[in-house]
Amino acid sequence: MGRDKRIYRFVQDSRFGRIVIAESHDVAAVVDAVTDYVARRMIEREHALVATPALEAVAAEKPRRGGFWIFVFGFIAGAAALFALALFSTLRNL
Repeated sequence: MGRDKRIYRFVQDSRFGRIVIAESHDVAAVVDAVTDYVARRMIEREHALVATPALEAVAAEKPRRGGFWIFVFGFIAGAAALFALALFSTLRNL
């Protein structure tokens, strides 16, 4: 509602303040403006959702390199740590 309570005002809050999208004495004109605004926002959202999987697909196609050798190194390091722990506990008991 406007200041004089006879004007209908459709505003949008943004980072830079409020933006008046529609203002009229007629309710039907403001309803049309709100309908148009909601339709535009739904289309923008749909375009944003459609564009997002394409970016994820490009990132998913990147090959993984070195995963096997990291596993082998971790396995050898773990085996060496267990051997060192067993040797340490054996020497400690002597």
